[in-house]
Amino acid sequence: MNILIAGASGFIGSELANHLSQNHKITVLGRTLGKLESFSKDISRLTWDNLTRHYAQQYELIINLSG
Repeated sequence: MNILIAGASGFIGSELANHLSQNHKITVLGRTLGKLESFSKDISRLTWDNLTRHYAQQYELIINLSG
């Protein structure tokens, strides 16, 4: 499953992304790439500034943890 997690740099988001990446394709969405560097190389990173280049239809599930 192709999953986008917004607000993934927090405690819950990072744990969820790392857990789900074992069986799914994960993209994390955050404000800056610096906060997303801690994720494994198997997880795609996306910032809000680059979001206009992506289409929501490519994701089967979007999880919003943005606060």
